[in-house]
Amino acid sequence: MNFKPTIEDLFKMEITTLSPKETKILVDRVISSEDICHALETCLSSTHLFYKVGDICDAVFTRSLSSLAISSILDIDVKVQIIPLSLLDNALDKALLYLKKEIDTRGYVDLRGRWANAIENGAKMLHSLALHSNIPKERYAEILQAIEVCLLKNGHIYTGQESEIFSQTVKAMIERGLGSTPLNGWLASLATSSTSYNGRKNTLNFLKTLYFVFKKDNENLKIRLNIYENILKLQELTDF
Repeated sequence: MNFKPTIEDLFKMEITTLSPKETKILVDRVISSEDICHALETCLSSTHLFYKVGDICDAVFTRSLSSLAISSILDIDVKVQIIPLSLLDNALDKALLYLKKEIDTRGYVDLRGRWANAIENGAKMLHSLALHSNIPKERYAEILQAIEVCLLKNGHIYTGQESEIFSQTVKAMIERGLGSTPLNGWLASLATSSTSYNGRKNTLNFLKTLYFVFKKDNENLKIRLNIYENILKLQELTDF
C-alpha cells in the first residue's frame, strides 16, 4: 500500500479502539516505524507543539492539534512499542516543557468559531505518556507536577474534559506503581498552592473528579479519604 498518513490523519484515527493485533497490522501494512518516529519528531518541534507558545493567538490551534497527534502516535506505541526509548523520553520532556509554557487556556474561541482546548489536548498527550509501560515510575512525580502547573495557571476556569483526563492520568500512574506516600504529599501541596480564584476552582473541580473516579470503581479507600480531606481543606480556604 502506498498510503502515507499525514499528521492530521494520525490524530483523526481512533487508535484506542484497536486491539494490539489490529494496531500491529496498521503499523506493518500502512504506517512504518520510520513514519511514526518522523511524525512524532515533527509534532514535537518548534513549528508544531511549540509554535509561538507563550502567545495568545491563532497559533494555539496548531499547538493543540499537535498535542492530539502526539497522543494518537503514543497510543499506537503503547500497543506495539516501536518508538526508541530515547525518543519516548524526549517526548515526555517536551510534553512537560510545553504544558509549563502554554498560557492559552481558552476553550471555545468565538471570533474563530473553533475550539482551542490547548490544555485539554495537552492533558490527553500526558495521559498517553502515563499509559506507556516504557515511561519509568521515577518520572511520575514530574507528570504530577505538570498536572499541578496546568491546574494553577492564571487563566480560564476549565469547562472541558481537563479534570477527567488529569484524573485518569493519576489513576493510570497509581495502577502502574505510583506510591500512596508521594501521591498524598502531592495532593496536600496541591490543595494549598493556588492563590487565584480560577486556580483554586480548577483544583477543586479536579479533586472532586478524582474522588469519583476512584469511588466509581470502589477502589483505594485510603486514597479516596485523602482526596476528600483535601477537598474540605481547599473549601475552607476559598469561599465558593
